[in-house]
Amino acid sequence: MFKKILIANRGEIAIRILRACKELGIKTVAVYSDADKHALHIQHADEAIHIGDSSPKESYLDMDKIIDAAKQTNADAVHPGYGFLSENASFAGKVASAQLTFIGPSADSIRAMGDKAESKMAMKKAGVPTVPGVEGLESKSDFKKAAQEIGFPVLVKAAAGGGGKGMRVVNDESELDESIESARREALNAFGDERLLIEKYLPAAHHVEFQVFGDQHGHLVHLFERECSVQRRHQKIIEETPSPLLTPELRAQMGEAAVKAAQAVGYYNAGTVEFIFDPLLSSYYFLEMNTRLQVEHPITELTTGLDLVQWQIRVAAGEHFPYSQEQLTQRGHAIECRVYAEDPANGFLPSTGKLLQYIEPRGPGIRVDSGFTAGDEVTHFYDPLLAKLIVHAPDRRSAFGRLRSAVLSTTVLGVETNLDLLAKLCADPRVIADEVDNRYIDRELPNMELGRAPTPMFAAIAGAMHLHRLLPVSDGGVWRAPELASWRLPSGGEDFTDWLGAVELDCRGEAFELRRRLDGAGRYAVTLGADTFVIALDEVDPGNYIVRVDGWSFVGRGIVSDDAIYLDTPEGSLKFTIRDPLETQQGGGAADGRVMSNMMGVIIKVNVSPGDKVAQGETLMIQESMKMELTIASPCDGTVKSLLCAPGDMIERNVLVAEIEIGSGEQA
Repeated sequence: MFKKILIANRGEIAIRILRACKELGIKTVAVYSDADKHALHIQHADEAIHIGDSSPKESYLDMDKIIDAAKQTNADAVHPGYGFLSENASFAGKVASAQLTFIGPSADSIRAMGDKAESKMAMKKAGVPTVPGVEGLESKSDFKKAAQEIGFPVLVKAAAGGGGKGMRVVNDESELDESIESARREALNAFGDERLLIEKYLPAAHHVEFQVFGDQHGHLVHLFERECSVQRRHQKIIEETPSPLLTPELRAQMGEAAVKAAQAVGYYNAGTVEFIFDPLLSSYYFLEMNTRLQVEHPITELTTGLDLVQWQIRVAAGEHFPYSQEQLTQRGHAIECRVYAEDPANGFLPSTGKLLQYIEPRGPGIRVDSGFTAGDEVTHFYDPLLAKLIVHAPDRRSAFGRLRSAVLSTTVLGVETNLDLLAKLCADPRVIADEVDNRYIDRELPNMELGRAPTPMFAAIAGAMHLHRLLPVSDGGVWRAPELASWRLPSGGEDFTDWLGAVELDCRGEAFELRRRLDGAGRYAVTLGADTFVIALDEVDPGNYIVRVDGWSFVGRGIVSDDAIYLDTPEGSLKFTIRDPLETQQGGGAADGRVMSNMMGVIIKVNVSPGDKVAQGETLMIQESMKMELTIASPCDGTVKSLLCAPGDMIERNVLVAEIEIGSGEQA
């Protein structure tokens, strides 16, 4: 067995591997970039070594730095986790050449099956049905010809990666060129490889994958399937096992095909064979094989009772995998959902910032895999995955109930998250009945009423919490050492209980102007328009309140920062931005032609020049953040007056990047 393993990854998967190593009695080495110098995963390791600046290309994607780190710390094996270099055949080969063990499949298997184009050709030879498509394309004219032959819509996707990165749906020929350019850039950034393939897009299909596992002695089995059809932007959000779609006969047939696919390339260690499944015809097509551990591996662990990470390590050390296909069974039902730092109501725009409050759910049958804790910074450099909530229950309906409870018991304040979306999905009768396909969220998102402005009562509660922070009181309503430097104090004989403080709050596009005072009983009277709410706050511990409003009470969590109030309420997570009424409006938009950045990130492409005429909604530039591409569009018709950034520039959020002289954007 290995004495020391270097984990060539970060976040929750690094912590997951560290936990497995500790249980096996193996010492661990973590690697970290500048952005991760205080990250949770380096706190759990026995040793940690710095490998470069925050950019993935200069740290987690730098093969030589990682191998040097393994040598410096006398590690004898490297675990790549998933993402980054996990499916890079060159990296696996370099690890072996350095006399280290790569905890995963052979470089040859990664080359054959980790490459989406080569794997499809291998599956065709092996007789496994594949999605109609074309591999090995180079020029845009080649892609155009292939798309016309296949028929729109088509899917352009990275040949060397997964996870929804470098993937674009193309509905007609006019979208093809830009989709190719965008997918290439994203694939290069995520996997260090810009090659693409094209295949037929099946919009109403289900995504069903099979976990395979083999040792180095020729024994290979499948560990059953996972249903992964609830997706956004081709990235999975909810995964479950077993799939309610599969009959025992179909499960056995697809499992046999998955094993056959892996055997065709002499596969060992953990891998996943992914299929597109048509439930109407009960037909399936090989989609790709991920030659690594999957993000959703915990649900397989919970239903089979196997620790996949420990078995990855054990078979890499030469052990036999002791279970035959007939000995493997599943128990109960398991579901995983992914908590992302993103705003579903705003095009799933990634969100960065400090986690002011982070509380994970607890209870029977609940597991949380996460790489964050309160106080951590969510940066734009890496994937926005914050945590995975995993549940196990005797049956599917019970599992969904447990998952919904886990979601509602999770608090993340300081960044936008998809928790409200997850709560709706977990309670959606169509999701629970498995009447959804992999386009369900794309179709139904506008009907889910996400991002609605809060009711006035919660705005009033936010205003009370803000005043509570500035003017804390003891029992009986006696003022204590407040931070009053910027506030108008009562004068003369005025009583504190008669003093009114005003504040303006913004939440989800709605403005709230509040006036507040403290009454003689230590309660806050908050006036909003014609309504006044009498609010009592009992802060049982920092950030945790019992709130009573006009006789109604609930337990809520809240954090007040210098510029915002964050609340976790029955209406979901709310962020109220504190406005200074004396401050000049900084927004910019169609009214004045100023163009502001949406996120902190790197400008990777500028499509226009000063003097160009543009139309409202036209893409001016492209920004990369959290391994995703974001477009910055013109807010109005007009002429480009000035550009204030260039490719390669790092831009903060809400920074002026261009100015448009308002007028007709049509070309003469």
